[in-house]
Amino acid sequence: MKNLKKARLKMKFTQAEMASQLHLSTTAYQFYEMGRNEPSIGTLKRISEILHVTVDYLIDNDTTDFVDINEFRNEIDSVIELLEKMKENI
Repeated sequence: MKNLKKARLKMKFTQAEMASQLHLSTTAYQFYEMGRNEPSIGTLKRISEILHVTVDYLIDNDTTDFVDINEFRNEIDSVIELLEKMKENI
């Protein structure tokens, strides 16, 4: 899971922080990044939620580059605000 480390670094999390959020030891999390162990499906889903990436991206099936949805937060908020104003005028 080479993209696991890439996504974690992009989000500026340490391995210890990721382990804590997943209720794992740091060593157990490090084993995921090194490919020595594989996370369960549930853990994989939780990792994808924490790092804002798809499970496909984490398991190397998704060839698109990492996209941090937080970069679009202002645009998303603006669209929501506009839609709410439009709804009021209906």
